[in-house]
Amino acid sequence: MRITRTATGVQVETGSGFALPIRHIIGIGLNYAAHAKETGKGVPERPVLFSKNPFSACLHGDRIVIPRICQDRPQVDFEAELGVIVGTQPDGAMVRDVPADRALACVAAYVCANDVSARWWQKDGSGGQFNRGKSFDTFCPVGPRAVAPAEVGVRRGALRPVGGVGPAGEGAIPHPQHANPGPTKNGGGRGVGGGLVAARGSSDKGAAGRGGRRWGRPFGRR
Repeated sequence: MRITRTATGVQVETGSGFALPIRHIIGIGLNYAAHAKETGKGVPERPVLFSKNPFSACLHGDRIVIPRICQDRPQVDFEAELGVIVGTQPDGAMVRDVPADRALACVAAYVCANDVSARWWQKDGSGGQFNRGKSFDTFCPVGPRAVAPAEVGVRRGALRPVGGVGPAGEGAIPHPQHANPGPTKNGGGRGVGGGLVAARGSSDKGAAGRGGRRWGRPFGRR
């Protein structure tokens, strides 16, 4: 499935006659045991959920731009993610309070994602709320393409992440059930849009201040 740019972010061309714009991005923090240990916080009993501004989404190969308010210290990190694009329930209904055994049926596609973060703004500059430090423009590259579940042949436990999975991450796939109870997820109806659930997975990250290329294009500044 192609991923293309829109005026408000990105969209997935489903191949069924309409596009699915990404209108809500949910991250699952501390989802892998190694990453939880790395932070010194331990594995949480419940998944840590946070949102990223949909305007942070950009395409594979786009330059990640560091805004001026993030240039006073080396703080911008990247993390490789497995993203889950949530569509609708099999009957076309919006995704809300779906039981765990039916949650994967609501997945429209899987995608590689990059959770870029400005750590000072995430941890110190916004009262402990992650949103601002993770929501600057270009801070969520996705792609190069989205892949339908049938094409991947994904089943629970079929993939294994490096570093192991803790109680908050029951399997290698970032499960939509983690973000499902309560709020409605934007579904894949025409003109409605979809949600991207990205599980934080990689502990292989580095600060922009230390240089290096990320996702095929270097960090830029503005």
